[in-house]
Amino acid sequence: MARIASILLFGSLTITAGTRSYSLGTRLRHGKQFGKLNPEAVAHTFSAVEEKWMAEAVAFLQCNTTDTACQEDTMGEFKKSCQPVVRSLLQGSDGDKSNVAEYLDDVCGQDELHGWKKSLCNNFASALNQVLTDDSLVNRDDLPVDSICSKFVTHGFLKDAAKGEIDRAEKKKEEEEAEEKKAAEEKAAEEAAEAKQREAVAKAEAAKQAVALSAKVREDAQVKAAEAAEATQHSPEETANSSASLPAVNATVSNVNASSDATVTNNSTAPAAPEQVTVASNNTDASAGTNATADPVNKHWFNKTQ
Repeated sequence: MARIASILLFGSLTITAGTRSYSLGTRLRHGKQFGKLNPEAVAHTFSAVEEKWMAEAVAFLQCNTTDTACQEDTMGEFKKSCQPVVRSLLQGSDGDKSNVAEYLDDVCGQDELHGWKKSLCNNFASALNQVLTDDSLVNRDDLPVDSICSKFVTHGFLKDAAKGEIDRAEKKKEEEEAEEKKAAEEKAAEEAAEAKQREAVAKAEAAKQAVALSAKVREDAQVKAAEAAEATQHSPEETANSSASLPAVNATVSNVNASSDATVTNNSTAPAAPEQVTVASNNTDASAGTNATADPVNKHWFNKTQ
């Protein structure tokens, strides 16, 4: 088993660390750990290989069926890592089918590989076991590793694993979209509730203002009604007083006028009336009548002068 591990890790398995790529086999070849490699170390390396295989298998399935260039590129990248792994296993086991199965069982059982990586490792071991023959020499020297790796992606375990990965990715995307939709709906509902609350507050405030305005209108109406009632109560009395005072004033004016007429009548000279009467009655003999019927006062004055 140690020989299988040495050949496997001495192959072209490459791990990328940051911007620097290096061959694990080259590093171990110059160290004291050479010959002490174990399934745990191989499992650690195989974990990185599986991630690369999965990405390439997914990319292959996502290529358009008519896009041969895309398929050839992704398949070419996969073969670059798949073929060295298979050949290292076959060379390290001398093509012995049982040795390969036993070693891969130990590798896949390591804690480093868990979840989908453990399943992928077991599926790889099962797929490789199916293509191996009972002839160790054929397995070591004549096995068509190129086509075996291709079938892993086109019809084998990697195709199924890639489909599962795509389905998981789509499901995760749907879940994320559902969560985003739910969050958006909750946010919209919250905003709607806030808007409704603001509307209710606005309506309550408007109703409060309407009540206050109505109360003010009623109060003004009551004040005006009271003023009108008060004016109505005082109006008849004032009217009566005014009506009673008018006859008294008229009577006073009449008395004044009567008094004035009497005074004027009493102040008239006595001779004036007879003179007018005499003149009117003796109009036939103007000159004689005038002289004959002269005012006694004038006559007296006339006789005196003579």
